[in-house]
Amino acid sequence: MKFYKNGLAVFAFDDDGSQDHLITSEFTQMTDDEILSHLNPPAQIPTSITALQGLLAIDQAGLSASYDAWANDPVRTFAQRAFLNKAHTWKRDDATLNAAASAMGLTSGQVDSMFAMAAAL
Repeated sequence: MKFYKNGLAVFAFDDDGSQDHLITSEFTQMTDDEILSHLNPPAQIPTSITALQGLLAIDQAGLSASYDAWANDPVRTFAQRAFLNKAHTWKRDDATLNAAASAMGLTSGQVDSMFAMAAAL
């Protein structure tokens, strides 16, 4: 297939040239990287998950003991305890969530992966 774009739309034409008459000057041929990205779009990372999904993902990743140690540390602030005990939704950009992830040694990419895993639970 030959891939072309016209604005945001993508068009695929047969390699045998039988559709070349349809390719006008309005089309731009896509690069190999653009084609690869179009055929294999990056996974969408959810911006929020339920607290239950998050906890199940933490457990599934084998991090429940590390999470419990962080969550039950007496140095937790009132706001952090409120997040831990009352939040129904965990937002990916939440400061408390990211502080916990950092304390557990997780990279941003690992947190993204866990959010994707959690959303599937």
